[in-house]
Amino acid sequence: WRGFLEERIEGGTTVAVATHGKQGASGLTSTEGWIDVPAVAAAEVVDTNGAGDAFFAGFAATWMAGRNLGAALTAGAEHAARAIGSTELAPL
Repeated sequence: WRGFLEERIEGGTTVAVATHGKQGASGLTSTEGWIDVPAVAAAEVVDTNGAGDAFFAGFAATWMAGRNLGAALTAGAEHAARAIGSTELAPL
């Protein structure tokens, strides 16, 4: 997966991200390099359905707000944790 993300950045993509479930997530940009963040533990795992979508929603909102890669990855991990601890796919 690292090679795939590196190819995307070399091809002109601004940011490339991979999630690793309970092992966290990794991201790469040409300016910030590689950043890895741990997963955020949910108080209780209710339903893992939608965790990846929730991660990318949190990531995208933070990234598009102009924050750096580490902040965006962390926001994604936090949002995924809220999602898996909820009976809803989009927790408040």
